[in-house]
Amino acid sequence: MSIAVMAQGTLVNDPQQRIGSSGKPFALCSLRCATDEDSLIVNAIVFGDAVDVVMAAKKGDELCLSGAGSLRTWTGKDGQERTGLSITVNRAMSLYEVRKRRQASNGREAGRQPAYAS
Repeated sequence: MSIAVMAQGTLVNDPQQRIGSSGKPFALCSLRCATDEDSLIVNAIVFGDAVDVVMAAKKGDELCLSGAGSLRTWTGKDGQERTGLSITVNRAMSLYEVRKRRQASNGREAGRQPAYAS
């Protein structure tokens, strides 16, 4: 079972790009997302146009990812039970992309800001 998920956080490490059996690229990444008490690591596999956004980011950059998610649990090496979230991403946005779009928009239409960025 999967749920619709939107996760915002910082990249734990640089994303990795791979090529699928269909010849199309995909990316793998992990985000550290803040929670009320601690943080949660979200593992993601990224497809489509979102791959370009994720691959432009580096470790420590902030991203917002959305797609189908599922909860998982496992026992860590220390014997503690851990909970995590995995997302199959179909949309991604970075602060860098928002700024780049705003700058491009300002260059074309001085004084006009986009209503949103996706």
